[in-house]
Amino acid sequence: MVLKSLPIAAAAVALTHAALTATPAVAADDYVAINAGVAGVVTGKRSAEFGVEYRGAPLVWKVYPHVGGYVTHRGAVYGYAGFGVEFRLLSQVLFRANTAVGAYGQGDDIDLGHVIEFRSGLELAYEFPNKSQVGLTFHHLSNAGLDDRNPGTEIATITYSVPLDKLF
Repeated sequence: MVLKSLPIAAAAVALTHAALTATPAVAADDYVAINAGVAGVVTGKRSAEFGVEYRGAPLVWKVYPHVGGYVTHRGAVYGYAGFGVEFRLLSQVLFRANTAVGAYGQGDDIDLGHVIEFRSGLELAYEFPNKSQVGLTFHHLSNAGLDDRNPGTEIATITYSVPLDKLF
């Protein structure tokens, strides 16, 4: 039993060490990100997901604000706002963790039990020399017990981010 949990503990220690010793990402620019992927990727009804997100420059330490939304091909919509933290693991590799709260409309998609849904997730991204980024994200969406029904869902996407000043 102890041997089975050893790899999990080692991974947690490694991630904690990386988070505490990584150099901060130099992200003075605001970014616009577009993403596409699959909602319900772990369990539940699978849906194609398409989204857009604005990421502001860090406000304090490495914490940045973000606001965005997504739609699925089954008509679900989710709009959110929250905060994230970003670390530069290597010169061109970024790690992000984020959380948000938002409003969910079911459409013909999964019933998440409540209009208010909380989102938490991780992203691993590669930054190109022109500062655009491509990343893999994984998010969990849940009403955190606001309703007796709380199935939650997971969303995996590919994200492409561009500095806002490069668009205009």
